[in-house]
Amino acid sequence: MDAVYLSKRNSFGAVEVEFGKDTLDASRGILDDIAVLNTRYGIPKNDNRAVVVSLQLPNARQGYWQVVKDIFKVENIQINTITIGALLILLWNNEHFDPVDFSYYVDYDNMDIRSTLERHLGRKINLSDKLLGILEPIK
Repeated sequence: MDAVYLSKRNSFGAVEVEFGKDTLDASRGILDDIAVLNTRYGIPKNDNRAVVVSLQLPNARQGYWQVVKDIFKVENIQINTITIGALLILLWNNEHFDPVDFSYYVDYDNMDIRSTLERHLGRKINLSDKLLGILEPIK
């Protein structure tokens, strides 16, 4: 577990940070983090709004997307995914990241966080499509 967070609205969750290309480990690791927080500290799995923070979104063909979808289907747990670039955009716009207010859940069927970020900011984001994998996968 890389971190845990508690927001102003009492949203709580485990955080996995992945700067490399192996985001599959992050999706599996977050599930392990949720289990540890449940067994050791009694935090119900459905109260844990887990977040994976990455440098860029995984490519469309990587297993990360399917694992996140399977976790939701089997365990009914939504894992939020956000990039460092998206967090910086929120910071520059004086906005807070809180998965209660805006869900950054994306999976195999929808790999784009641009639409959620634009709803969060209330405006369009002037950033080229697929640029560095910040808001959508590069390929």
